[in-house]
Amino acid sequence: MDPRYKRLVKPIALICVLIVVTQGGMYLLRFALRTENPLVYVPSESMEPNLRVGDWCIVTGVERPEDLQIGDIIVFNIPGVPDMPWIHRIVDWTQTAGQWYFQTKGDNNRSPDNFWPYTPNGWVPFTRVTGKVIYRIPYAGYMSIFLHTPFGYALIAALIVLILALEYLRPEKRA
Repeated sequence: MDPRYKRLVKPIALICVLIVVTQGGMYLLRFALRTENPLVYVPSESMEPNLRVGDWCIVTGVERPEDLQIGDIIVFNIPGVPDMPWIHRIVDWTQTAGQWYFQTKGDNNRSPDNFWPYTPNGWVPFTRVTGKVIYRIPYAGYMSIFLHTPFGYALIAALIVLILALEYLRPEKRA
């Protein structure tokens, strides 16, 4: 094998290890916190001043609707509404035909959320709740926000290419 290609094995292995560790860490968090979305960033100002844009929220799963109460901040998804987790506070709840529904509101919004016609009564069904916010890490979510932009993807690709190019072009050490 050409020695120049042989030198690429180490940085490629390092990149692979970083990917495995990152993904493994997310799987570990999902298992430990019992939710599909253990880390969610705040994308808008709707929860200010309590949660700010760019905060990372640590989310734990909720087994039963009875474990939630008015005032809890929950994370949920609504089909048909922009494909992203919503982070809002419970302001009311009801139980209809054995199904629990939560009325939510952003702390910075004037009125409660209304998801009609996407949900039967405009409220969030418990089946759409992915978890409850238990902690926030200020500003840590900005990295996620940035990395999910086209420029962020391009930067990651450029860094990988740069690492491989530097390793490939580096002069060989002589014995």
